[in-house]
Amino acid sequence: MPIANPKTGLVVSYNYVWRHQHERGETAGRKARPACLVVLLARTAEHPARVVLYPITSQPPGPDRAAIELPAIEKRRLGLTDAPRSWIILDETNGDELPTSPHFERVAGAPDHPFVYGELSRAFLKQFAQAALAVTRRIAVPRIPRG
Repeated sequence: MPIANPKTGLVVSYNYVWRHQHERGETAGRKARPACLVVLLARTAEHPARVVLYPITSQPPGPDRAAIELPAIEKRRLGLTDAPRSWIILDETNGDELPTSPHFERVAGAPDHPFVYGELSRAFLKQFAQAALAVTRRIAVPRIPRG
């Protein structure tokens, strides 16, 4: 199982499919995103862990995109220091299901939890949740089904 105990706030390595790729018929991510945010939706006997993943990117979002910047302290704690700035994109997501998903990728140097960079702090997770909720109140956020 890629992630033994998924919970909201985990940052993982994931082969994310962007909406524009999905619209062109692509079914696999071109690369593992440096990280994605896992939001746990439900746990049932039939679906042990349905999750929503928000992409994290180092590319500045355009003016037409909804995003929240990942603070430098969060980036350091997660080891996401390759780029000076990163954003969580809020206006598109991937939906997947654990433990069956083949889309998670190993994080170099993370032997205990090989697919996980770490967790967001409670304070930032609250900011993220408020921002994501504001976006979902404005638009229907597309969820690309992956699992």
